[in-house]
Amino acid sequence: MPQELPIPPAALAHRSVEMIRVWLADKKQHVALNVGFWEERGLDERSAWGIVIADMIGHIADAHHSEYGRDRAETVSIIRQAINAELDYPTSERLGDFTKVKRTEE
Repeated sequence: MPQELPIPPAALAHRSVEMIRVWLADKKQHVALNVGFWEERGLDERSAWGIVIADMIGHIADAHHSEYGRDRAETVSIIRQAINAELDYPTSERLGDFTKVKRTEE
């Protein structure tokens, strides 16, 4: 059984939408994305994904500051360098398919 992270209380208490899940399994990364959520509302979601990812980086920086005392700005800088390096020179090939989710209620 996978080790699942807790769902934040606000996501349980309000109408919420899961946008991304990431697992490490079989020495690979496995991702489920809610692609199309913003597009179906008439928005070009490419920039929205950038905002989601940037916010996640901020949360990672906050967590590293809280858990290890690391400087937030330095953590963001290190993550940004790793993102640019991975985009420019991927360490592995992305494999897998995109499966469109049939939406029943939003």
